[in-house]
Amino acid sequence: MVKYLVIIGVCLLTPPVWAKEKTVSMEELKLHNTSASCWILIEKSVYDVTEYITVHDSLRYDIRKWCGTDSTRAYSKKDQSGKTHSKKADLLLRKYKIGFYQLD
Repeated sequence: MVKYLVIIGVCLLTPPVWAKEKTVSMEELKLHNTSASCWILIEKSVYDVTEYITVHDSLRYDIRKWCGTDSTRAYSKKDQSGKTHSKKADLLLRKYKIGFYQLD
């Protein structure tokens, strides 16, 4: 329970996402395909998860292969495990949102 309260607190203290969101094309998304700059597309939102890569690696799953790609399917079904991400993960992801995907 404490973990959830901490995550919710972090999300609430994060600057409003609308203050920094932008429109991102697939062309621009594909440029951020390394661990030095890792953007992913989930549904219609784009996230800069560069800072989160090392944290996620500690969970024994490398998300680097999804950098610069549409990761919707991988996120919704945790890649090959078929399980969905937790509500905790959904809340945490909001912290990294940088914009919306613009259809090319």
